[in-house]
Amino acid sequence: MLLFVVGLIFVVGGGCGIRQYRRLNRTGERVPGTVVGLRWTSFSGPDGGRVCHPVLVFRTLDGRDIQTETGVGNSWVIAQPGEQVPVIYDPRNPAKAEINTTAGRAGWLPIIVTMAGVALICYDLFRTMGGKA
Repeated sequence: MLLFVVGLIFVVGGGCGIRQYRRLNRTGERVPGTVVGLRWTSFSGPDGGRVCHPVLVFRTLDGRDIQTETGVGNSWVIAQPGEQVPVIYDPRNPAKAEINTTAGRAGWLPIIVTMAGVALICYDLFRTMGGKA
């Protein structure tokens, strides 16, 4: 039962991520921007890893200057400070902005999380229904 619940959490979380990614693709505004800094965040884990979040500056289509940190972080630097990058932002909340590249958006991550959740649910149902695993 625990695997089913964990799988369900993964499916819901991944589904929300997919929905947000698609919504930003559909309604987001695309503008040029500049990386002005990098913010590293440490997280606990076996390797004590760090995640880099680029800090962006860009001008919205209605003329507002915005500085914000990306929501998607990577363990590697995808753009150096001073580098020009394509930006996609939410026009309702321009502080929600990402570098509009494959590495900058990580659209594959929610898909993997959703698939892992489905796999956990299927495995738990198989075990529960008398399958030998």
